[in-house]
Amino acid sequence: MKEIRVGSTAGWYAVRNGEADLAGTHLLDENTNIYNIPYLEKFSLKGKAVIVRGYARDQVIMVKKGNPKNIRGIEDFLRDDVRIINRTKGSGTRTLFDLKLKELASKLNMDFDEIVKKIKGYNYEGKTHTSVAAAVAQGRADAGIGLLYYAELYNLDYIPIGQEIYDFLIKKESLEKKGVEFLIENLRSPEFKRNLEEKYKGYRIIDDSGRIFE
Repeated sequence: MKEIRVGSTAGWYAVRNGEADLAGTHLLDENTNIYNIPYLEKFSLKGKAVIVRGYARDQVIMVKKGNPKNIRGIEDFLRDDVRIINRTKGSGTRTLFDLKLKELASKLNMDFDEIVKKIKGYNYEGKTHTSVAAAVAQGRADAGIGLLYYAELYNLDYIPIGQEIYDFLIKKESLEKKGVEFLIENLRSPEFKRNLEEKYKGYRIIDDSGRIFE
């Protein structure tokens, strides 16, 4: 199988349009607060594709070593002296961030658009977790949201904001392909769990890893 790196939403379109057998996804549905499964219906893929439960990953606010701007949470992004780097629209991290902003807007009795206008760098986008971590490490941004693993990789400090679920969207007709079968078997194996958690800080196998949701 050929691998192409795209955001979660683009992966859904690729599977729906027959351009891919499977896609990684970490999209949180704001109505149910459930990752990925509700999107089967939203993308009209019920009966045509399945979600295979993957693993959990820790999402954090990345800041420079020593946290020179003393950033403690997303509310600090509203400060005049803080500039962030965002992820691209359609990515799972951007979806999570926007949901967090909606919660903050509600708490502060503000509109979402109003709160976005107050955030310097909201429209400054990085395509990958690596690009976000690099921007913070190089001082091009004071903060950015991404995976704990990349914060560690770039020697950054971080503030935890939650755990996400990273799953695999797979076409039903592709479930018997050798590569897909191998992926599902791996997700269920103790060896994969041990290797994942040893090599990738902030990643963990969960009780239903490898389970198929239709």
